Amino acid sequence: MFMLTLTGEYCRYWDLGDKQIANNSRAGSVSVYFAIANSGIPFAMVSKATKPVYMLVREPVDRFLSAKRKEQVEAIYPGTGNHFDLQSKLAIGPKVFLYRFPDQLEQFGKDTGLEISWFNKSTSAKPVLTETERQRVLEQYAPDVELYQSIK
Repeated sequence: MFMLTLTGEYCRYWDLGDKQIANNSRAGSVSVYFAIANSGIPFAMVSKATKPVYMLVREPVDRFLSAKRKEQVEAIYPGTGNHFDLQSKLAIGPKVFLYRFPDQLEQFGKDTGLEISWFNKSTSAKPVLTETERQRVLEQYAPDVELYQSIK
């Protein structure tokens, strides 16, 4: 049994009492949600980071393509929905722990105390970008590229 509390604002973090986990769309967020829900730990969805934040970060081009999977690749601008928002906007808080998704999912689970597995893998093909489109994604998501590359 779990308790869910919503703040009424766009909820960007799961608050688990002593820590918060960033709700980063297209970076294992469904797997994280089910791990939290199945943990039995009471949690709230909140809009601001006020505690140590644990966050899965996906390679920006791969995340973009995952979000655009069923759409034609057209405008490439962050901020057109939470699947396209900059991941780096969530990497705030008194202390932030970053993990590459999916490569560091197991370590993320150990560090957060959650039993987590990546079960929401899509089997449909991702769109293919031209080199020009790929470069445009990299430019538009430059803060996310920097964030992803900072993770060791």
